Amino acid sequence: MEDAQVPPFSPRIVMQDLYRFFGHSPLSSQLTNPFKKNAYPAYFSVFFPLLTSPQQVSLAELLLELGQEKLTIRLLQKAIETEGASAPALLLLAKAHDGQGDLARAISLAQSAELLEPKNTDALRFLAESYARQGRYNEELEYLEKLKALSPAYSAPEGGSSPFKEEAEVGLALLIAAATAGAGREEEALQLYFRLDFEMPEDAESRPLVYSAIADIALSLGKLDVAERYTEKELQARPSGVPEAQMRMGHIRLLGGDWKGSIGHYTEFINTYVQQNGGDANIALSKLNGQWTLLRKKGIGETDLQLIHDILQASANGTL
Repeated sequence: MEDAQVPPFSPRIVMQDLYRFFGHSPLSSQLTNPFKKNAYPAYFSVFFPLLTSPQQVSLAELLLELGQEKLTIRLLQKAIETEGASAPALLLLAKAHDGQGDLARAISLAQSAELLEPKNTDALRFLAESYARQGRYNEELEYLEKLKALSPAYSAPEGGSSPFKEEAEVGLALLIAAATAGAGREEEALQLYFRLDFEMPEDAESRPLVYSAIADIALSLGKLDVAERYTEKELQARPSGVPEAQMRMGHIRLLGGDWKGSIGHYTEFINTYVQQNGGDANIALSKLNGQWTLLRKKGIGETDLQLIHDILQASANGTL
C-alpha cells in the first residue's frame, strides 16, 4: 500500500460520471423530481460554483460536447459575474452562443477573449472561422494573419525551411489564399496558391485542392492556358474523376473556341456526376446551367449557351 498512487483528480471525469448517473442511470428517477423534465442540470448548478476557474472551463467543455448550450451559458455567465472573466471562459461562452444560433454575440465574446489574451490561438481561430461563415473575408484575413504571426514555422529565419512542410501550415496557407480570393484580390491569391504548389510536399493531401483553386482563379482572370494546365493536373491527381474539373475544362474549351471539345467535356461532367452522385442526367445538367453566369461575363452569347444546353439535353435523353 505504501507504493499505491492516487490518480490525479479530474473534475471532468467526476462530472461525466455525475451526468451519466443523474441523467441516464435507472436510479435517477429516484433522485430527481419525476414531474420536472431534465432535472439533472440543477446538480451542475450546485457543483459549478465550488470549482476553480480552470475546472469550470473543463466542465463547460463537457457540457458543450453533450449539447447543453443553454446550461453552459447560464453557468458561465453566473461564474463570470461573480468571479470575473477569463479568456477560456469567454471563448466557451462564445461557442455556446454560436451553438444557439447567435453568431453576432459569439463574435463579440470571442473578441473580448482576444482582448484578455491577444495570443490565444483558439480565440483567433474561432474569429477567423466565424467571419468566414459570414463572408467577411477581410476580417477573416486579419485573424488568419495574426495566427500566421504566431506560427513558429512562419517566424523561422529568412532562408530557412519552408513553412509548408507541415500539413497544419499548409492548411493555414490555404485558408489565407482562399480568404484573399474571397476578398476580391484574385491576382494576389493566385500568387499565394502558386507558392503553395511550388513549396508544399508532393504527397500533401491538399495538393489537388491547390490545383483546383489555381484553375478556378485563372479561369476567372481569363488565363486559359494556366487554367487548362492545372485542371489537367487536378484530373491526374484524382483518377476517379472530378465532375467540377471536367465542367471547368468544358468552359476552357468553349472560351477558347473549341465547341466540339467543350461538348465532350460537358458530357464527361454529366456522366461522372451521375455515376458518383446518382440521380438522372437532368440534375447534372441543371448544375451546369447554374455555371453559365461566368461564361456570359466572358462574352459567350445566350444563343450559344442555349444551343449547348439543347445538345446536352438531347444526348442525356438519348434523342441526339
